[in-house]
Amino acid sequence: MTDLVDVQVGFGGSVPALRETVGIDFVAHQLRRHRISGAWVRIAPDGQDFDILRSNDRLFEAAARRADLEWFPCPVVAPAACGDLPPEEQQVDDLVHRGAVAAVIRPGPDCWEPEPWVVTPLLRALE
Repeated sequence: MTDLVDVQVGFGGSVPALRETVGIDFVAHQLRRHRISGAWVRIAPDGQDFDILRSNDRLFEAAARRADLEWFPCPVVAPAACGDLPPEEQQVDDLVHRGAVAAVIRPGPDCWEPEPWVVTPLLRALE
């Protein structure tokens, strides 16, 4: 039997037409119900996530609390060109040390353009 891993799991946002947020416990229940053994998980939806550093902290804390599934945190990274985030290499190093297996970049929701002068330092750090 093959272990299944969902590579697009998000929690923390709301379900369409409902006011409640989707918690990690609900996500874990759904994954177990469908016999999925692990998940690449992120904070979602993107449009309701305004504080990248706080959301990444929530992501790692939530993943650590749920030992019943294999969680692979996929935090958000963004260019540091505006000075409101740590330098790109520091962001990536910190997230790797915390157990990140991949990262999410979101130019649109995070209001930055993927112009070479903006995105190149971030892509180099992710290499």
